[in-house]
Amino acid sequence: MQATFCRIDCSHYEVTFKGRFCKLIPFRYKAVLCATPGDDGCVHLHGSKRLGPIFGTFNFRGSASQTRFVATYWSERDHGTFTMCRSCR
Repeated sequence: MQATFCRIDCSHYEVTFKGRFCKLIPFRYKAVLCATPGDDGCVHLHGSKRLGPIFGTFNFRGSASQTRFVATYWSERDHGTFTMCRSCR
């Protein structure tokens, strides 16, 4: 999975997620995450996104530093954790 962060304002980021579900089905969606600066130098993020009747609503909670994004996600049918490292292009 890849994620691209775009700052909307001081308390919101639009994140575009893209990847493949079960290595076969491509997906791409955007979610607006609320941001709160943490005492640890990270930005703490949370939000949710409805992905239709089959996948339901996914909830997100995580933190981002200059180099990493670590988050948990959950929905009625799925849950997990993902860690992403910054990629310079």
